[in-house]
Amino acid sequence: MRKIIQLSTYPIKNPLHGGQIRVSQIRKFFEQKNCIVKSLSLSEMSHKEYSDNDILVSEDELKKIVSIPFCNDYATALISVKGKYFEFLKQSILSFEPDILMLEQVWLWPVVKYLLKKNIFKNNIKIIYSSQNVEYKTKKQLMDKHFLCGKKVEDIIYNIKRLEMELIEVSDFVICCTSTDADEFIKMGAKSILICNNGVDRKFAHKDDLDFVENILMGRKYAFFVGSAYPPNAIGFWEMMGKSFAFIPPDCIVLVVGGVSQILESYMPVKAKLYSNVSLDRIKNLGIVSNELLAAFIEKAQVILLPITIGGGSNLKTAEAIASCKPVVATTIASRGFDIVNQLSNFVVTDNKEEFIKSVYGFLDNYNINIKQINVEEKKIRETVYWENTLNDLERTLK
Repeated sequence: MRKIIQLSTYPIKNPLHGGQIRVSQIRKFFEQKNCIVKSLSLSEMSHKEYSDNDILVSEDELKKIVSIPFCNDYATALISVKGKYFEFLKQSILSFEPDILMLEQVWLWPVVKYLLKKNIFKNNIKIIYSSQNVEYKTKKQLMDKHFLCGKKVEDIIYNIKRLEMELIEVSDFVICCTSTDADEFIKMGAKSILICNNGVDRKFAHKDDLDFVENILMGRKYAFFVGSAYPPNAIGFWEMMGKSFAFIPPDCIVLVVGGVSQILESYMPVKAKLYSNVSLDRIKNLGIVSNELLAAFIEKAQVILLPITIGGGSNLKTAEAIASCKPVVATTIASRGFDIVNQLSNFVVTDNKEEFIKSVYGFLDNYNINIKQINVEEKKIRETVYWENTLNDLERTLK
């Protein structure tokens, strides 16, 4: 019976955002293969639920390590080998005596690097790098979008790339979400690559939740946008939906749920603020909702929005949208890793803002868009995005 340690920078006791969900699903996969899995995290205090296998670090501590915005993850890598954080992770790993050590993202590599260097593992441990995107490229894109530059920023991006290259060099397997990421990791020296795309659980809406949605929306149709409080989600929303929401019909709204709803207004571009009275009247932010209520919102949606414009890896919300069989308007980046979208009905992929907006309007108002019925063959294609299908290749890591 294999013993596996998962190392990440967030708890998975109650997985909400995409990273947590992926880590949780990978754990579930290995447990179904009769493995014993222990999930450890060095986590920020921004989550709601934790376990005894999570050690928390405050944002203030991270900012003291790296003061540049959007670098808490990199600061976590640096603080992971210091004081109580290092001792907690070291003792938790060594007392478990794992056969496989899986790093979910690169950030806790410094801890593993130290333990390997000291040669204190009792057995011939297998190292797996489970990536969600190419971190140094994603970080550079995020910095560029916020016009952050200079020597300090360049050094951080370089150091993140070095972390990735070091981990890739020692990893028995590198797991990634897309063929694009796989190509990059091969260039960086990966010995064995597994592409395990992001997926989705089967969701079923209950009558009480559907009734709740009907009551709060009072019959209005809506375009649905869901995402975590990850800046690229908010950035892409404004880039693709434009500065004014006057194009949204009076009897329709844009419904936003998840952590992104809490940061959306703060990312509103200056030009969009000129039209904020109109736009904010058309947007309804509902915050974080339960999975059951999320299923109801998806089922009642007229169209699902996937306006991601930067980042790597693949998007869990794209898998969710594919499985829903609802009309979708997406960017090419949001669709990355999901080549099947080219075979799907009512699925518009465009990076042209005007075409994006026109398609959203068309699905909302049934204007100049012929919404097709989804046949049995297409439903089978869509079912390939469920987790039980996307993670199958993980079994190779156990051989």
